[in-house]
Amino acid sequence: MTVHDGVGGRGVLRIFEPPLPEDITHYFEITGAGSQLQYDLEIKVDPSGDGPNLRPRTVRPTPAIAEAGAVVDVITEVVNTGGGRAEASLARIELQRGAAIVILADDVPVPALDSGTSAEVRARTTLPADIEDGLYPVRVILDSGETLAEGSEDDNVGEGAVRVDAEQACQADPFEPNGSPIGGGVVQDAALIEEGDYPDLVACDGDDDWYAVELLADQRLAANIAFRSADGDLEMGLYASDQVTVLDRSTGLQNTEAVALPRAPAAGRYYVRVYMAEGDLNNVANSYSLEIDIGDANECADDDYPLNGNRMAAALLPDGRHDLVLCPGDEDWFRFAIAAGNTVSWRLAAGAAGAEISLYAPNGDLIETQPQRIVYTAERNGEYAIKVTQPLPVRSVYALTVAGVSGVDLEVSDLRLSGPRAAPGDDLRATFKVANLRGDRARDILVRYSFSVDQLASANDVVLGESRIALIDGAAVLPLSQRLALPPDLQPDDGFLLVQLDPERDIADVRPSNNLIAVPLAVVAACEDDDDRENEGPRTATDLSGVAAPLAGAVICAFTEDWYALPVDAGDVAVEIAFDNDRGDLDLEVFAADGLPLGSSATEDDVERVSIAVGAAQTLLIRVDGFLDAENGYTLDWTTP
Repeated sequence: MTVHDGVGGRGVLRIFEPPLPEDITHYFEITGAGSQLQYDLEIKVDPSGDGPNLRPRTVRPTPAIAEAGAVVDVITEVVNTGGGRAEASLARIELQRGAAIVILADDVPVPALDSGTSAEVRARTTLPADIEDGLYPVRVILDSGETLAEGSEDDNVGEGAVRVDAEQACQADPFEPNGSPIGGGVVQDAALIEEGDYPDLVACDGDDDWYAVELLADQRLAANIAFRSADGDLEMGLYASDQVTVLDRSTGLQNTEAVALPRAPAAGRYYVRVYMAEGDLNNVANSYSLEIDIGDANECADDDYPLNGNRMAAALLPDGRHDLVLCPGDEDWFRFAIAAGNTVSWRLAAGAAGAEISLYAPNGDLIETQPQRIVYTAERNGEYAIKVTQPLPVRSVYALTVAGVSGVDLEVSDLRLSGPRAAPGDDLRATFKVANLRGDRARDILVRYSFSVDQLASANDVVLGESRIALIDGAAVLPLSQRLALPPDLQPDDGFLLVQLDPERDIADVRPSNNLIAVPLAVVAACEDDDDRENEGPRTATDLSGVAAPLAGAVICAFTEDWYALPVDAGDVAVEIAFDNDRGDLDLEVFAADGLPLGSSATEDDVERVSIAVGAAQTLLIRVDGFLDAENGYTLDWTTP
């Protein structure tokens, strides 16, 4: 059974069950990328019959993202669901390009299949050189020569998709093509490499990199890659000569991966595989450097971190006791993501006299060197490093105990709202920071935004929205912003806007008490303008002729302005507005009749005042506006000559 992503408004999922002793029930889940999708569902059950019946179970172009003219492998699993043997046949591979069909391959061999068996069929094809960027359906048509008398001719078509994207397509490095996806096929194109460093390599989603290394019996092999994990999580595998048996695997969450074979049992080729981690949806390719180290297994047997002899190759260590080895003339480097304010300790129990540990800051500066123990409170976020050295030219076994680094400690802070008051149906924006105060990476963090009458999260709170943080590294801080809408039926009340991290407790957070923050938010009745928005500009300004000052009861609502026309004689004129600034900040401007600015006041006080000297009788224009669409009531006052 497999998952199928529909392309072009159509999705097909086919499953095959061999004969079973009793009836079973299948369950299907249908999900959509939109908020509301309508679809038609058709379920069809076909008996196996007496003759052959070929069906494609999956169709998978690889790489899934390629550029025009690129070579693409199309892989499909062919199942004989019929009751009789299917002799060898041919398949055709097509690409849907608008209304046209492009034949990518017309004579793909499909092996003979007994009833109830399957085989993986793959064909190397080339995309059209003039194809534009976009998502294209790719179909495999089985028995394209119609040589088999099948039980059904309606289920020979399988569909997948390839995305043509010149920018995101996998860029070829010097070793391409050097591999194909794991899962049944022999890697014919693995690049044969020797001991050394190989920079500027690229691995992509659906386009793994395979390397073959020749070893003699009793040789050792160590391989590691360095990359930027934020650009895509890479992983490694080490395989025996059959390219199937896994000898070692590295699937960490940091910027390096390493695999090793302490001793080759026999001479031959061993294989290193570099590939994108499954489920890394944010990235489809990443560059890396590869280091291959080959030596005599009878030489100094190193520990699980044989390639950490300098700071650039420092190995990641979690909390706990680690039994380690120093070979003669070597240094051991380890790295730790530490948040500012966290206290971490390193304790060295060495098997040789004179061993020391040295702590280095993120900028490379030496902090201190001690023979046994270092306790340090970090002054800033960053990646710190420990170096272990010993003066004797012998193999030394030692233990390093680390405390205070590992784990996830999420913290939300610095919450600010675009305004302290809002009405039902209004939008507001929340800005805040999320920090991870420990050294392990956290993924897929749910963030919930609620309105509460108190500062505690409870089931009675009104959920205003949710979002997710895909990834936060250890000792990292993310500034975030979220736009929220108050429900139209929300009752006016004084309360709080809550931001809560991981409300369902899906993450092993060492200190969940700092996952919640609250700021005051007053939900007020919807703003009602005092003038039905009749004085929104100079041409419709309210005439103040004959009106006695002051003018009380004026109101500014969001996205509105108030304009007034004030006739004055020559002399000193003062105009002011009075209001409660805590309820909304208002600004005041005065213009001449021709639009020339004469004065303005935009403080954060409860009164805005403009005083000007008028040289001749004229009509002044007064503008009152809310700062950042603030709402408030005010009193307008003026004095004239």
